[in-house]
Formats: sequence, structure tokens, C-alpha cells
Amino acid sequence: MTRRIATALALVGFAAGIVGAGRVAGLLSDTIAVWTIEPIAFAALAVVAVRTQSVGFVWICIGAVWSFVILGAWSIGTFFFYEALALLAAGIAHAATIERRLTLALIPLWLVVAASLPAFAFLIRDWMQTSSTSFTTYGPNYFDSYSSSRVVTHAPAVVFLASCGVVALAILAVIRIVRRRQA
Repeated sequence: MTRRIATALALVGFAAGIVGAGRVAGLLSDTIAVWTIEPIAFAALAVVAVRTQSVGFVWICIGAVWSFVILGAWSIGTFFFYEALALLAAGIAHAATIERRLTLALIPLWLVVAASLPAFAFLIRDWMQTSSTSFTTYGPNYFDSYSSSRVVTHAPAVVFLASCGVVALAILAVIRIVRRRQA
């Protein structure tokens, strides 16, 4: 019964995400609407995730949507608040179905990993925009050299969030390795 409730709440979150994306597309430009793919995709994954026993899968989806809402709070993030709220309720309902209570203690770490996902997207975009070009041309009567460089600085909050995600993922990996060796 609890799993059905979790699935229903995840479906409500998915529907709220589609409504939020529709509101964004109606109010803002098409380039902004591309960013709405992330919360919709994670909501769709959450519908699948709550039907499994995987705590990490569920809370990665929830944390990624919440991170999107928080990081985008001054632009399009608020359109997905109700989606994030419904997914949080689905995650809590899903947690009630988990038999191993020790696994539930890992939920905050999974949330940190998920919250860092948009930060990694921002860092990758910045690294792709950072460029450096230089070439030299030799001719019979001339020598020409050209150099061009563009440096993109990263917001300290984005770097910090990405670093926290890496640390949390490393802790989860160590816990998994220790558990496997004990079994």
C-alpha cells in the first residue's frame, strides 16, 4: 500500500513538473525552456525509482529536483517547487517501505550527491566555454602569430557544491566497499 502511495505522489510530482515547464515555456524564451528538461527527466526517473528498493536512486532524483529549485530560485526554479514537494513526499513514503533501517541513514549523503548534479552541469558548461587558441603562420616574406584566450571564472558556491558532491560520493563508495567485504 505504501509503495502505491509513493508511486502516486511521484506521478503527481511528474505532472506538476510538466505544468511548471508549460508555465516556463509560456512566459520565457525557448532557450530557457531547454533547462526544464532536467526536472521533468528526474521526475520521470523518480516514478520508476519509487518502485524499487534503491534508496540512492530515489533520493538522487529528489535531490536533483530540489537543487534545481534552489539554484534557480531567482529565475525558473520556483516553477518546479510543487514538483519537488510532491517528490519529497514520495521519497518519505518510499522510505517507509525500506526494511534495512541503516540504509535510511544514507539519505542525507544521497541528497548531497544529487544536489551537486546541477553544479557539475554548470562547471562542465564553463569548462567548455573556456578556450585557448594560438597559431603561428610562416610565409616567404612574413611571420604572423595569433593568440586568443577566454577564461570563465566559476562561482565559489558552484565549486563548493560540486566538491561536497564528490566528498559525499566518496563516502558512499567507501561504505559500499566496506559492506561488500563484510558480507
